[in-house]
Amino acid sequence: MTLLTADDVLNKKFQATKFREGYEQDEVDEFLDEVVEAMRQLEAENADLKAKLEAANARLADASDAPHEAPAQAPVVEPAVQAAPVVTPEPA
Repeated sequence: MTLLTADDVLNKKFQATKFREGYEQDEVDEFLDEVVEAMRQLEAENADLKAKLEAANARLADASDAPHEAPAQAPVVEPAVQAAPVVTPEPA
């Protein structure tokens, strides 16, 4: 089953009725024009989203293929002033 496109809707032809029964042709044409415009917007949005998804998948693949580096160690900072040793008095 193929998807219906905006051009399919735009180019759809209906048989005329012999009697004046059915829908008002101008109303149907106006509505179909609205449907076509909505479909074209959706088609453009869909194409844009597919491109973004493809780009995201490519970035993900690149990130997966990149060698994993170990996280950098935090630098050890020596105190600027040494603390005085703690002296505990001996019992007398």
